Amino acid sequence: MKKIFFLLLFSVTALAATAQGPMDRITFGAHAGWSVSNISGNHFEAKSGFTGGVSATLRMGGNFYIQPEVNFQQQGAKYVKEFIIGDVVYRDAQLNMSYLQVPLLLKYRIAPANLSIYAGPQVGFKLSAKEYIDGGSYNYESNNVRNTDFSGTYGLEYFFWRPDENVAFVLNARHFIGFTNFANYSYANMPDNSYQNHGFVFSLGLRF
Repeated sequence: MKKIFFLLLFSVTALAATAQGPMDRITFGAHAGWSVSNISGNHFEAKSGFTGGVSATLRMGGNFYIQPEVNFQQQGAKYVKEFIIGDVVYRDAQLNMSYLQVPLLLKYRIAPANLSIYAGPQVGFKLSAKEYIDGGSYNYESNNVRNTDFSGTYGLEYFFWRPDENVAFVLNARHFIGFTNFANYSYANMPDNSYQNHGFVFSLGLRF
């Protein structure tokens, strides 16, 4: 998947060599913001985290664009109430996960406004997974959370170019929802056997 992404990024860069104007050429961006994530089921409630990454945008024709991204994203959730699994008492507990998210978005610009809607699939590569119980940290990376997580995302983007049309400020809001169970059945050690990530991401960025 990583090889496919970088091949795509190289290809669209080459195709954009003769582009004209900020909306007709390939543009690159960087963004950072705030995520509000949760886990399916009634044992969890939302928690906040950091997100940030880079993107490339290429016009495909008309008002349609394709936008691959690479994002660092903190996800997870808080446990709603105290419970016991084996010898462990889960009190003031939360599951913190970090992913390298790679979405591939199809974007449509609502002309003449600088507003776009988009949707697409994304694959998340697990970077870390830790559970915090009553102030203590337990590393769950090796067994409990699968290495990849497949999901979909959709959202809105508003941008405005500076007068010289070389830099744009971008406001972005999106929702993501997991398609697959991220928990390893053999080692999950959590109240249920199947879990999907979902949540919202809000970011501010620059596009060149």
